[in-house]
Amino acid sequence: MPNKVKSMLRAEKPTIGGWISVGHPSIAEIVAEAGFDWVLADMESGALTCSEVQMLFQAMAPFDVVPMARVLKNDAETIGQVLDMGARGIVVPRVNTRAEAEAAVNAAKYPPEGTRGISVSRAHGYGTHFKEYVDSANEEILVVIQIEHIEAVKNIDDILSVKGIDAIFIGPGDLSGSMGLLGQPRHPEVQKMFNRILEGAKRHGIPTGLHTLSGKEAKEKIDAGFRFIALGSDAELLGTACAESLAIARGE
Repeated sequence: MPNKVKSMLRAEKPTIGGWISVGHPSIAEIVAEAGFDWVLADMESGALTCSEVQMLFQAMAPFDVVPMARVLKNDAETIGQVLDMGARGIVVPRVNTRAEAEAAVNAAKYPPEGTRGISVSRAHGYGTHFKEYVDSANEEILVVIQIEHIEAVKNIDDILSVKGIDAIFIGPGDLSGSMGLLGQPRHPEVQKMFNRILEGAKRHGIPTGLHTLSGKEAKEKIDAGFRFIALGSDAELLGTACAESLAIARGE
């Protein structure tokens, strides 16, 4: 089955995703039904287990949404496990060198393009659609790497020259920390590095994404040329909605 998010990115269309950190299927159903293009289970910051992620993917299955996961770390076992559970895309954190970018891509691709292992798994209906899945997986799995460290900025052209990277996801907060400016993502020096990342992505024709906290901010980033947009998270959106409703009820 074609990956609609990959198709949209190739056509330079913006994609907007939901972000899940709470490991309950009902959350996945609510977020998926909202109409996002993709929904991501966050294993890095959300501390979701593999079992929870698979249940989230199962809950998303009835909806026209691309299931994704941000893996805990950049290694073949972790990436292969998530893909076998049914992820149609991955976000790989802390990619700072060309070798690390190559490792992420290799782990996501079956031979001869990569090193992903063959198994009987949920991704192809436990063997029911094995050939169809294996024949198309290398083309349809979305590989997104995170650029979130000053080392990655210095290596940006080497990293983005790796074949098989479909998009990058910028982490301004972690980037600022790696520069000794923790909590200051808007500092002029951080913004200079931010712009170097954007310039590199444009040179290599790779779509760029980042996390936004509101619909207004997401629209601004789309208008600025970003194409892989995360809009809030389940916890953030729930907390904001509760606080705003309570303030209105109290006349604050």
